Amino acid sequence: MKPKAQTDPKSLVARIVAELQASPEAQRLLLRALLTNEFLGMPARLDAIEKDVAELKAEVSVLKADVAVLKTDVAVLKTDVAVLKADVAVLKTDVADLKADVSQLKGSDLENRLHRRIRSLASQAFGLRGARVMQSPVLEPKEEFAALLEGALDA
Repeated sequence: MKPKAQTDPKSLVARIVAELQASPEAQRLLLRALLTNEFLGMPARLDAIEKDVAELKAEVSVLKADVAVLKTDVAVLKTDVAVLKADVAVLKTDVADLKADVSQLKGSDLENRLHRRIRSLASQAFGLRGARVMQSPVLEPKEEFAALLEGALDA
């Protein structure tokens, strides 16, 4: 037996590549022999991943548009809340003024009712008939008169 001559690795690979390029069926057979099923299935999985990425990009785009709308709505709401706060402050001031006015009106009404009914109230309270009310902004009742009234009231 004659020893085989050593083949140059570069020329061997070049010859194999040339044969594979000439025969697509040989390429398929060689790949099937060299690669695992998992590796051979990668193009299909890669296509599925690319499809998923495209769907996610579309969904992210929609979400970005929704967030932009929400930001605009929040800005409008903040403006509206500021306006409402200012309106509430004005209303609080108005309510305080109204309370003061109502208190004054109640006091005036009480004075008017008392002025109209003082004779009948005094007559009932002291058991008097034909009582007369003496009013004078200048005169104040004498101490003796006030004491008599207090005594009558106690009795």
